[in-house]
Amino acid sequence: MNKKQFHAEAAFQATLAIARQMVAQGLVTQREYRAFVKRLLEKYHPPTGDLFT
Repeated sequence: MNKKQFHAEAAFQATLAIARQMVAQGLVTQREYRAFVKRLLEKYHPPTGDLFT
């Protein structure tokens, strides 16, 4: 994994963690969460991120 891939993965995972908290708090629905994850994958293209979603 090169530096660019590492930063993409880190940004993806950090943003995903915040989104999960928002779901847990009832601030967003599961449907909104799934749409958000899809957009994150398109934006960051994380090397391993889509394996864990």
